[in-house]
Amino acid sequence: VYCFVPALENLKIAALSGEKEVLERISAKDILGSREAIEQYEKSPSAFEKYVDEKLMETVRGAKRITMGPEVLMAYVLARLREIKEIGRLASGIRTNSGEATIRERLRMLYD
Repeated sequence: VYCFVPALENLKIAALSGEKEVLERISAKDILGSREAIEQYEKSPSAFEKYVDEKLMETVRGAKRITMGPEVLMAYVLARLREIKEIGRLASGIRTNSGEATIRERLRMLYD
């Protein structure tokens, strides 16, 4: 955490200058895939949200290799919450008569 404190201060200063300045500061250093996240955000906020959701699931999938510990429980809870959200997205797409391609585009990867 200590090494990121100056970066956070710079980010706070950038936030006062506006969204464009924040995005430039974040993409200046590729920390934890921040450049790819910014690219998704520039496409659309929903593309960014999907990117973040999929990165979270990638992290949660790592818990499959852990036999005991809180990670297993958290992975289970997050996976079940994701499934519930996906059922909601699917039902919403069906209810609004969205096309199959549109529905597939909105769905996220699951835990497996």
